[in-house]
This record gives sequence, C-alpha cells and structure tokens, in this order.
Amino acid sequence: MTDDRLRRAMAERFLAGRAPDLGPVARADEFAGGGPATRSRSRSTPHWTPVPIVGYRAWRVYRNGLRGSRAWWPGPVHEARCRVDPSSPRLVPHDDGRCGRLGCGVYALADPGDVRSVLGTASPVVLGAVALTGKVVEHEAGYRAARAEVVAAAVLHRTRPVASTDRGWLVRLFLDPVAAIGEHGRDLRGDPIDYLTDAARRYEERWTSANRSG
Repeated sequence: MTDDRLRRAMAERFLAGRAPDLGPVARADEFAGGGPATRSRSRSTPHWTPVPIVGYRAWRVYRNGLRGSRAWWPGPVHEARCRVDPSSPRLVPHDDGRCGRLGCGVYALADPGDVRSVLGTASPVVLGAVALTGKVVEHEAGYRAARAEVVAAAVLHRTRPVASTDRGWLVRLFLDPVAAIGEHGRDLRGDPIDYLTDAARRYEERWTSANRSG
C-alpha cells in the first residue's frame, strides 16, 4: 500500500463511520463506528498543553444530534472519558496501553486535507475544526485529547450546505441539527476544507492576541 493510500485508510477509520444514504437525516441504528488514526501506539507522544491545538474531525447527522466515530456529542464541547478504566479521569487520554488498541480520548486529525476522505459518503455530514486542550496524545495522523471544543463547522447537505463559527449556532447544531441546518449559518459556496482551515487560522490568531502577555 502506498503512503497516500495508507494515510487515507487511517483517516477513513479515524473519522465518522460510513452509513448508507437514508435521506436527509440518516437513522442512528445504521451507524458504523470508526477506528484509530495511528499505525501503532508506540509512535504516540503525550503532553499537556495550555495552548489549544487545532485538529479536524467529522460527525454524522441524526435527528436527535451529532455522533462522532464512537460517541454522541451533546454540544460543541466534549470531554473524554475512559470506558475501560474510569478510575483515573485525570490521566485521560491514557497512553500506557491500558485502553487497548483504540485508546480513549477525543480524536482529531492533524491535517485538514485528511478530512476529505468523508466527502464521498452519504450526506449529511458535519466537518469541523476543534480546539484540543488538557492532555493531548500526538499520533502519526492526529491527536487524542482530554477536551475538545468545536470552533467552526461545515455541514455538507444536498439542499443547502452551510458553515459558521458562530458559537450560538454551533450549540444549536449539536442540540437540534435539523433545525440548525435550515435556520442559520453562512451558505457554503467554496471548499469546506478551505473554510475550516481559514477559520482555524483566525481562531489561533484571536487566541494568541487575547492571551499575549504584557
């Protein structure tokens, strides 16, 4: 397998699972989970970061909310929990192998271009830029983090692709995606990856400006 094909395969397993096209909103019982974004756990590097690291990920849209590869997201802020060893929440995401092959944590890709692997799946799907904080484990293709906050989202939908960085709209998108897609957001006319990359850059600039010492 070539490097490009291997990277694409890792991204596809990492991001939201593929589901059949079931109309405007897919049924939750048809969801298929994803897998890890890394070749091996031995290549992971854990570190704590007070400065947000921006990653990229995807969610499937259902009538009752958005779901990532392994969990429902009740809102644009998501904190990781370990199902295998819930006794040490401060160490999440674990990097000692106790969680098995997949590992706990909120997953995100490092390269926004890798998110393109979901563009050919059945709509609708949400692509997003997320700010990762707390303990972050770096892998070959992305990260596992203790906490993630969505800072921009692009909804790929047949009738009206939309995108926004508005905090209020992002909250509504996770609470009631059907209504949020129809009511608000900026019509997405360009490339969704370009939109997310630009939104991530602007977020990093705002964060740096707001937290600059002196």
